Amino acid sequence: MTAKNRISILFVLMVLGGILLLSGCGAKPEVMNSQGQNHQVQHADSPAVKAAAEKPADEGAQTNSGPKKPLAETISHPKGFQLPETIEIGTDIQLLVSKDFGVSCLGNYSIISVEKMSVMEILKSNLKVVTAYGGGFVSSLEGLKNGAATGGLRQDWFFYVNGIASNRGADQVSVTGGDRIWWDYHGWQTGIAQTAVIGSYPEPFINGVNRGNNRVTIMVAPESKDWADKLAGQLKNKGSQVIVTGIDDNKLANRNGPVIVIGKWSELADCSVLKVLNDGGARNGCSMQFAEESLKLLDNTGQVKNEAGDGWGVIVANGRGLGDTAPLWLLTGNDEAAVEQTVKIIVNEPDKIAGRFGVAVGPEGQILNLPRP
Repeated sequence: MTAKNRISILFVLMVLGGILLLSGCGAKPEVMNSQGQNHQVQHADSPAVKAAAEKPADEGAQTNSGPKKPLAETISHPKGFQLPETIEIGTDIQLLVSKDFGVSCLGNYSIISVEKMSVMEILKSNLKVVTAYGGGFVSSLEGLKNGAATGGLRQDWFFYVNGIASNRGADQVSVTGGDRIWWDYHGWQTGIAQTAVIGSYPEPFINGVNRGNNRVTIMVAPESKDWADKLAGQLKNKGSQVIVTGIDDNKLANRNGPVIVIGKWSELADCSVLKVLNDGGARNGCSMQFAEESLKLLDNTGQVKNEAGDGWGVIVANGRGLGDTAPLWLLTGNDEAAVEQTVKIIVNEPDKIAGRFGVAVGPEGQILNLPRP
């Protein structure tokens, strides 16, 4: 055999060896993000997820004990899903996990979905979860247990879909691409409940509850009309159907879709619905109360923590109960400059309210969390 033939045979053997080595390496599928970083793709039919999903429903407690995933880097898919070459903006589900009314972020996930998934399925695919009552309710998430006591208050997990507190168990609530899920672990006491939050904006004005209503009404006092029109234009560009009207006490009491109210408190105080909201700020989760000469900012027990004067306003949300499809948002302040600041934050810098239950806004655009710590 000539030297040339020996070299050719040796080259072929090297190539075949390389192919066999690659085929046996068990490489895991990856998806590349826009910055060029590799993000691990976790499929819903992976052994860890499948094992958690197949546990008996009558167990007193169920645990998804798979390895903890990197925060903000997990992408989950329904069984049988094939990753498309391109992913359109708005097709992902956002999952935010936090504690103390959004003060501490525990994880922020973007989850690709091509079909409806339950909130519980998404949790089990991305986080360490212990469930109870047949698997429909979370009793522990990432090691934080329901019923723990801190500072004399019971600590529990609460979840919101598109900015509205759910009235069903996590296994009964379905979400799909574009929806926003938010779990927060915080202390509470009987008689105080946050039924709606602002930190999932532009929800609930796009998809709302189960994509049932994107017809939005903006009620505005005369001096604030220009800013109300700007907010309406932004929401329309995002897909909402928006009308702008004056303050209507009757329609506010009998609303059948999300309503945003904008104006100075002195122009709104005579509205009976808003007066009840203000008077009940210590109980309804809005954590604010306008007095004659100041704006009182409350903690989660309803106690006054700060008082603000001229130039301060609030952005707060409230539902008439869990699962309210027609929540009320209030953008108001002690003077017109304060009202302008609240609307400017949403129109120009909406990221400043992301992950917050409610906020107080200062004359220079300062942001304070509500409820106050």
